[in-house]
Amino acid sequence: MKKTRKVTIAFNQYQLPVLVMIASERQACKTAASNQRYCESSDFSIGLQGVMGEAAVAAELGLKVDRKPSITGDDKITDLQYGQTRIQVKCRKPYTKYLYFNTLEKFAAEIGVATSLSGASEVDIIGWITREQFRDKHILKDFGYGQRVAVADADLQPPDTLLDHLKELNP
Repeated sequence: MKKTRKVTIAFNQYQLPVLVMIASERQACKTAASNQRYCESSDFSIGLQGVMGEAAVAAELGLKVDRKPSITGDDKITDLQYGQTRIQVKCRKPYTKYLYFNTLEKFAAEIGVATSLSGASEVDIIGWITREQFRDKHILKDFGYGQRVAVADADLQPPDTLLDHLKELNP
């Protein structure tokens, strides 16, 4: 059986406003928090991109997106959970070609998933990796704002193998 290198999830005109609402609610509770971004995008657009990434992975796994706002952001909480397995989702620009975290400690979940916006209403799920694999394979990479720990897309597992892996971990 051939494995796919990416899976594309398209959101329709009914799903997009819900994702915008979730991103708005999350942003509203963060107004007093200091900003940790290093790019020109607005806080809301970064938040919406993250929500879209989470929603794409949730759709692929048959999960629901967590709608509770949290002030801590995605580096400090679980984005999704399948059984007892915690999943962190990172949605990045298409040209980045890496799944990365600020530090190894920021990858707190058992699974990390790389996603990327591929259109106004589409998200590509690029691949996934376990925390242990990430620690073994990571490199230090500077994306223009200091060293980060990163794994190249080529080192990620194909996205269409994630559900089977999660089912094995959570019989």
